[in-house]
Amino acid sequence: MTFLHGVCLGALGIALPMFALGWWRRGVRAASAHGPRAERVLQRRSERMERLSVVAELAAIFAHEVKNPLAPMRGYAQMLSGRLEAVQPEHRAIFEKGLRVIMHEVDRLNARIEQVLSRTQARRAAGHEECQFDLMPVLSGVLSLIEMDPGVREIHFISPSEPVPVAGDPELVRAAVLNLVKNAAEAMAESAPADLHVEVDASGEQVALHIRDEGPGLGGRSVDELCAAFFTTKEAGTGLGLAIARSDVEQMGGQLHLRNRDGTPGAWAELRLPKGL
Repeated sequence: MTFLHGVCLGALGIALPMFALGWWRRGVRAASAHGPRAERVLQRRSERMERLSVVAELAAIFAHEVKNPLAPMRGYAQMLSGRLEAVQPEHRAIFEKGLRVIMHEVDRLNARIEQVLSRTQARRAAGHEECQFDLMPVLSGVLSLIEMDPGVREIHFISPSEPVPVAGDPELVRAAVLNLVKNAAEAMAESAPADLHVEVDASGEQVALHIRDEGPGLGGRSVDELCAAFFTTKEAGTGLGLAIARSDVEQMGGQLHLRNRDGTPGAWAELRLPKGL
């Protein structure tokens, strides 16, 4: 599932025209504000859009290639779930939980692939599916996927006791959060397992999600550099995860901020999302 989350949630979650439109709108707003800088700003946005046209082709290829093995993966997981009596009793609970996660994630990814394959150009250009949803089950699901990561020693999760309504697309939010916590876990795994801190603050005009790790930090790189399409510091990275996450969040009216932690090693990510009613 690591490959599926690391690559497919990025490439398959993309809707290129929305992605390009988000950057284009940012360019237009910047051009209006700075006047003489308009041409340079729009040129940079145009270059990014050209690179993203390659991503659109890759997304279609990944969709077809990844869909094929999903059925046997789920089939074997379902078959094994019916033979849990063969597992030693002290290990049975973790095996059962793992198989449930695999089947759930395969079903979710298969539905996502079907959505990508059936979506028309006009449908993409029209925008994302916005609804009101509770952020807490989305976060709980993501953290359950990352809790067994070798880079995570312990997760410290601070959140309100009541539901946290958010306006947006729950699948896009889920993919963005998963990308951020996976990046944090991978950064911490480079040295030694460390703690992941996740906090939800719903007291302001927007819902703020803070994710702090204890890894090496951002290395002096800016958020624009880190979120540029195809930029990666990982040997096997695609350079798409943060770029897609930032664009998706901004399409929903939110923001993504990244910086080094103050006074202690590690990186700090803040995801701001529109409040629901």
